[in-house]
Amino acid sequence: MAFAGATICITGALSQTRSTIEKGIKALGGDTSSSVTAKTTHLVANEAEYQSKTAKVNQAEGRGLPIVSEDWLTACKAKGKLVPWGTYLLAGGGGGSKGAAQTADSPVKMSKAAAKALASAGLSAPAATAPPAPHVSKAAAKAIATAAKAIRNAGASAPAPAPAASVEQQAEQEKEKGKA
Repeated sequence: MAFAGATICITGALSQTRSTIEKGIKALGGDTSSSVTAKTTHLVANEAEYQSKTAKVNQAEGRGLPIVSEDWLTACKAKGKLVPWGTYLLAGGGGGSKGAAQTADSPVKMSKAAAKALASAGLSAPAATAPPAPHVSKAAAKAIATAAKAIRNAGASAPAPAPAASVEQQAEQEKEKGKA
């Protein structure tokens, strides 16, 4: 069952109606919640909801829950199990605002109920030893990588600037021009 052990809260407009998505989650062994609670393991949202910092987003961040895109649901359905959420995180998803980029294996703050729910599904809950890190959406990460590559390529192909001539060298050059 793709969503066994997960309690998923949905916020914002997605590709299908909320009731259709919730029925799909329940049919694949998951549970849903209309609000972020101690049992919630994931918040599924769109980028606009995340950027608006809705109540659900703020509650999920406060609990250290992963805030993922709808693509995570699709990937779980395709694999028939819960997949690591690291690549599906929306910017900031996971609750924290300091530190390096987080992966699915990075430590996160998680309620005991959420950790227990994951453990009951045979999944190991991440250790709560450090605050979660900020996240970048997949699209933003690609844009950053593309920009970094362009900058590297531009720097590698641009000719090095000629060193500025000293005052003495400029005077010498002027003398040479006068002799010619």
